[in-house]
Amino acid sequence: MVGGKHSPRGQGNSAFVLPALVFGAFLWGAPKIPDGMVPAAAYALAEYRVKRYVPQGLVSPPIDDLRETSVLVTASVIAQAIADGGASA
Repeated sequence: MVGGKHSPRGQGNSAFVLPALVFGAFLWGAPKIPDGMVPAAAYALAEYRVKRYVPQGLVSPPIDDLRETSVLVTASVIAQAIADGGASA
């Protein structure tokens, strides 16, 4: 509770970014995770968070939103792999 207001805890790297990063690399067939995939995952989470949760006063998505958030972040990781020409499906 902050200032009398309950604020549920959210997760960033450990729940949303890292699993989506690895899953995106796996789905795309990347033999390694290139540097460009890391910021792609982080920016995707940040953009989604700003659109969906910041107006509600949350810093991170709640863990209940793990599936939807992971799909969006994974898609961004794969898009970055395609843009970098790193691997082929």
